[in-house]
Amino acid sequence: MSIRIMSTTFSRYVAYCLFTVFLSSQLIANNQDSLGLIKSVSNEPTTIFDLLKRQRIQKITIRTDVAQITAESSKFVTDGFPASLIYLDGEGNIVETSIELTLRGKSRRLYCDFPPLKIKFSKEQLSQRGIRPKHKSLKLVTHCDEGLVGSRNVLKEYLAYRIYNQITDSSLEVQLLEVKYQDTQTGAELNNYAILLEDIDESAERINGAEVEAFGKKWSGFEPVSAQTMAVFQYLIGNHDWDIRFNRNVKFVQQDGLDKLIPVPYDFDGSGFVSAAYAKPNPNFRLESLKQRLFLGKFNNKKERATVIDHFLDKEKAIHQLIEDFDLLDEVRTHHPCKF
Repeated sequence: MSIRIMSTTFSRYVAYCLFTVFLSSQLIANNQDSLGLIKSVSNEPTTIFDLLKRQRIQKITIRTDVAQITAESSKFVTDGFPASLIYLDGEGNIVETSIELTLRGKSRRLYCDFPPLKIKFSKEQLSQRGIRPKHKSLKLVTHCDEGLVGSRNVLKEYLAYRIYNQITDSSLEVQLLEVKYQDTQTGAELNNYAILLEDIDESAERINGAEVEAFGKKWSGFEPVSAQTMAVFQYLIGNHDWDIRFNRNVKFVQQDGLDKLIPVPYDFDGSGFVSAAYAKPNPNFRLESLKQRLFLGKFNNKKERATVIDHFLDKEKAIHQLIEDFDLLDEVRTHHPCKF
């Protein structure tokens, strides 16, 4: 199956929608250049995510018992599946390494053609290649449906991650992959896009912090600007599939020197921006469709609101450019573009 989809029409629609609809909500005030949020740490030793990360698309091959994985995807399975990962390193050399695949996710495994996966690398093999073995597991956001619809959903979710990367360093970095899944039993091949997610521990380390397990935290327990930045972004992409109190699709980071937590969101496939066929509006908010937006943040005052919203305005040009340059989507909206 060919998975390259060329056009910028959808990208222009998205660029228009994100800011015309968002700005029409008038949550805004003055103009500032930056939120003054945490910055990335540079010159860190190489990790496996660093090695696999490329400017555009990284092509990889995963050899495993694909039929068994898909057959077991709807069951409660904790055992891993042996596999091989083949990729190109920074010098263009072909590298093959042994990995273990485990099933992840819950609801998606019940209705998707292909399950979300986690890749576990051997600490010994990483060390032998001069790669830090501390961060040895990476999440793989796979396609849910086979065919073009599934591919588009992956691409749109990847774009959502990249937009949030533009907004704040307190975000998971991502790498877009073209994956060839080779079945070791039958020789059959399956090709599709996937997203490689930076490990939350690596992300936390990058911003001078560490992941914190917390449950039932109130908004007052979070650094206000970073928390509201996340909430406004979720509003921007029309996503209600998260809850800061119950750790739903949000990780927490404790930055050095801060007594409050920083939320790091993930899983945007339930948003109106992605509009996956399986995504449903959150029943707790009495929404009729994913096309409806609802702000789930809690600004403490007008100054805080102005600081956050003006930061989004300051990033508008960069986000527009990011979307314009993303030419892998061919979807053309025939209905009103700003209703997703």
